[in-house]
Amino acid sequence: MAASNRMYIAYLDGLAGAGDARERLQALIARAQEQGYWHDVLQGRWAAAMLLKNTRNESLARREFEDLLELSVRLGDPLLEKDARAWLDVER
Repeated sequence: MAASNRMYIAYLDGLAGAGDARERLQALIARAQEQGYWHDVLQGRWAAAMLLKNTRNESLARREFEDLLELSVRLGDPLLEKDARAWLDVER
């Protein structure tokens, strides 16, 4: 749970303009993945995609949403799958 909270803090810091937010978020995602905390990985990938989207980095956001879609389907998370599909459909 603490890792998820730190992910959301990094996301909010990124929205506020912190230059290292994306790197912190990626490090937290990698750590969650190493530990097998797949829910945290999914939430972190969503936060990373939304950060890229909200900072107008559309090409990287698209890639992150594609990765999120693949992972959410594989892990059976219908809510994040729906969110990723919706964003990808809008951006076509």
